[in-house]
Amino acid sequence: MASQGTGDDFAGRGAELALLYRALCEARTGRPAIVAVEGEPGIGKTRLLHRFAAEASDLEVLWASGDEAEMSLDHGVAEQLWAGVPAGLRLDGPSLTTGAAAAGGFAVGAALLDVLGALQQRGTVAIVVDDLQWADLPSARALLFALRRLRRDNILVLLASRTHSLARLGDSWSRLLAERARRIRLHGLTPPDLQPLARALLGLDLAPAARERLCEHTGGNPLYVRALLEELPAIALADQSRELPAPHSYSAIVLTRVAQLSHSAQNLLAAASVVGVRSSLSFAAAAAGIGDPVAAFDEACAADLVTPVVRASTGDITFSHPLIRAAIYGDLPLGRRDHLHLAVGGMLAGPEALFHRVAAAHGADDELSAKLAALADSDIASGELPKAAQLLFSAARLSPDPAASEERLLRAVELLLVAGEANAPDHVEAVRSCRDGPHKRLVMAVLTATAGQLGEAVAQLEHLVTDGQLRRGSALSGRVAAALAFLCSMQGRGPEAVGWANQALATTGNDPTTRLTARQVLATALAMADRTADALAMLAPLSPGRISPGPYEPELLTTRGTLKASIGDYAGASRDLEAVVRWARAGAPLRSLPDAYAALAQAEYGLGGWDNAATHAELAVSLARDLGHFWFLAQAHKVAVDIYSARGEWEFATEHVAAARQAARHIDVPGQLAAAGVAEATLAWAQGNWQGVLDALAPLRQGTLAVLTRNYDPFTWRLQQAEALLGAGRLDQAARVLDEVEAAPGRPPATVLAIYRLRAGLALARAEPAAARARFSAGIAAAAQSGTCLHRGLLAMDNARLLRTGGNRRQAIRLLRTAHQILSELGAKPFLDACSTELSACGVPIAGTPAPANPHSLTAKEQVVARLVARGLSNREAAAELYVSAKTVEYHLGNIYAKTGITSRHQLGAVLSSQPAADRSAAAVLPQRQSQELRTPP
Repeated sequence: MASQGTGDDFAGRGAELALLYRALCEARTGRPAIVAVEGEPGIGKTRLLHRFAAEASDLEVLWASGDEAEMSLDHGVAEQLWAGVPAGLRLDGPSLTTGAAAAGGFAVGAALLDVLGALQQRGTVAIVVDDLQWADLPSARALLFALRRLRRDNILVLLASRTHSLARLGDSWSRLLAERARRIRLHGLTPPDLQPLARALLGLDLAPAARERLCEHTGGNPLYVRALLEELPAIALADQSRELPAPHSYSAIVLTRVAQLSHSAQNLLAAASVVGVRSSLSFAAAAAGIGDPVAAFDEACAADLVTPVVRASTGDITFSHPLIRAAIYGDLPLGRRDHLHLAVGGMLAGPEALFHRVAAAHGADDELSAKLAALADSDIASGELPKAAQLLFSAARLSPDPAASEERLLRAVELLLVAGEANAPDHVEAVRSCRDGPHKRLVMAVLTATAGQLGEAVAQLEHLVTDGQLRRGSALSGRVAAALAFLCSMQGRGPEAVGWANQALATTGNDPTTRLTARQVLATALAMADRTADALAMLAPLSPGRISPGPYEPELLTTRGTLKASIGDYAGASRDLEAVVRWARAGAPLRSLPDAYAALAQAEYGLGGWDNAATHAELAVSLARDLGHFWFLAQAHKVAVDIYSARGEWEFATEHVAAARQAARHIDVPGQLAAAGVAEATLAWAQGNWQGVLDALAPLRQGTLAVLTRNYDPFTWRLQQAEALLGAGRLDQAARVLDEVEAAPGRPPATVLAIYRLRAGLALARAEPAAARARFSAGIAAAAQSGTCLHRGLLAMDNARLLRTGGNRRQAIRLLRTAHQILSELGAKPFLDACSTELSACGVPIAGTPAPANPHSLTAKEQVVARLVARGLSNREAAAELYVSAKTVEYHLGNIYAKTGITSRHQLGAVLSSQPAADRSAAAVLPQRQSQELRTPP
């Protein structure tokens, strides 16, 4: 009957199309827009998206759709998106067409960002993902990462899903849609909407009563309405005495069409339905036992059961709607369905073959369950924990032994927790339903910790280790010990963490996840106990020179690099952490990427590479936020505060201090409270606000934080406290803090210089000039062995001030010139301005007047982009460094050009070299810092 109509059967979605066009207008102005289209099956989500894409013909569209039959196919949805990108636009990187399963969601997401940036050079881009609820989890993670990193892009994202169906994707997806997406909830068509639909399909107008009847009967579901219009004669639609078929008989309508086809066409559709919504035509034909499928395919097309065009590049057969595939698949006799699954599985290998064996299994299958568990063990060994978890969920379902089934389910949830997967808490009810036992108690305790209740989780685990059911020396006892080690370290209970970590490592038969957690915690806890050398010795076999890392090696090397940075081995830390970043970009699984960037920024700050440090600190913050690593966010902000405070960029530093405080308030992790306190103290110290330093650090000397912070960034904050006490005239207290610092082992060279400087200041405050001169002399001698660092410049400047006030102007000038060069190279503007004032006091004129602090008012992100481009990176290369699209870099460059008045990227170097690092003049800082000037006694 459709041939009798006008042909345009799209009706009733004018308001929804208008909303999509408004979102498109935003995307075209560089404001990426996300629209979530929701509704019941058959309500018209797919048709709406196709209609919009057809009308907005100037869009570059990447199209993908989830498939219930392909949820276990890793990166299947990402592969579809990738397939729509012209080959010439792809940079070398993780291959999504060969071995995508080996690349992490982060690496695949970064690759998607890269091609999205390139595509935007051709026009506005639309990413369309239909049936998102069936996306495979690796693709969902990759897509989530990419969407969270969109900034100033000409990108429209359209996501279609069934109502309330996205829970399996995790809370991170829920947060993204709540924060950034418009929602379109599709409802049934109204009676007036049915008129153009009937005219299109039947070529006639339906009477108002017939429209009302049809609409009420189908709930306005377009798929059901269309099926009835196509199947029933017009007289039947108008005949009030005749019962209309029930809406659920849509399946019957589909099957009626199938029954009218030849046996070959029916067999082809049956095999294709077993493979999924999409399949290779030749593959489906082989599974069905058909030699030449062309005639059968044409029949199915004529019946409107599959799309009428086979894509030349792939030869796919695609069902016209997922409900058609579902109707055909659901109607297959169980024996035939199982036979086809086994046939398809026999044509495949590896996990895909097992998936079809699982589909053909009914009830318990001990052999298949064991094979799935064995494959999961292999994935655990290679570090693919989310994949292993999904296999164990299937193994649990097929296991004939209830106890074994529960063990596999609990292990699956445990692996999701170890991997930091956001959807792990979604399984809490399944865990609760398991019988009580040590494994269940372990998983429940870790779930409790994930909810932010560290103390309660530790109490549960400590009770568990006393339970007689937990067999000593078992693999499970090792995992309990590793969990306790981790949580105790988070609470600052270093000795206990060491004990539990050693117990975990001593357990026989422990798995790689236990060894990873135990080694990481043991290294961290040893450092907390002033045994950093032992921690580094334990991690010594790791090599940053490897092209590809072993399983879990990036995590351990991140730990080692972080420890090296904490003791001042900045060069060693930088080598380790640069390797971690390189591996992560190549696709190595890494849950702690923000930690690696923050530690790298800390190392670069110590080495004097403050531009790179600022870039990586900003990246650590944005990645921690976008990846949902809220337990680390305050620490990432603290590293940024270190850099911006030393440069005198007060606005940026203040923003990060506030963000660190906010992050620490939202999570019960003592280390993050400490990080926020140190961040606030660092800003106050750089401004010479001594009472502000003491107020910010006061909580760190009390209760749990006092234990934790005894070894948390142990030198920096204690030196700040000592200087603040000295500046406030509390000399004895300052002396006691310095005694503590000097007694600590493993002091970095910069700390040694700071101790000399503050001891000299203390001696002068006590009217002991000879002792002060001796301290300065020893410090200057030690500084000769140090590289360019802030404390070397401060030591020279304070020594010069003593020399000037004592009448030794020539020696003072020599030291001040050294200090001026160091501070200038670093970009330490507030201290550089103080040094310039000292030079003027010595009669050495300073050319020109202090330049305004951020003369072009560049934002922190604009400064980061400007520095990368000034180094010679292309827009695309800079975008890859920052995990954003090239369009975002282009947007920031446009702002930079407008603010600076330049017209070429080649002029950026000159702009940056002439721009001071701070955004406040020396006059605003000097009165505060002058309160600590070293005084020469009368």
